[in-house]
Amino acid sequence: MTQRPLEAYIGEGLTLKGSIRGDTDMDIDGRVEGNISVGGHVRVLERGHVLGPVDVGALTVRGRVVGDVAVSGALHVGETGRVAGDVRAARVSLDDGGLLDGTIDMDVDLPAGLLEAP
Repeated sequence: MTQRPLEAYIGEGLTLKGSIRGDTDMDIDGRVEGNISVGGHVRVLERGHVLGPVDVGALTVRGRVVGDVAVSGALHVGETGRVAGDVRAARVSLDDGGLLDGTIDMDVDLPAGLLEAP
């Protein structure tokens, strides 16, 4: 994924209630209460909190996300990250210490016969 310039920032001490929609990269160091639908890379920083569903191009979590998550690219949960909700993503990675409480559905094609009993 090509790195784009940061276009949106929700700073520490700010609370945003409502929907965020767009095609941008953004950092969240404050609190978002509502749904996020962004085509770019969203980074929830150490002090960031998201309460609501997230549908993004890529997601890095070092703070907290409470809500279902859909990522067309990669979800990365850092060592301080916490995700509570069901996840659908093409790729998922967790650093040591990162937590994910929910189900994971990865959009991948499994090789033929992989799920068949031996």
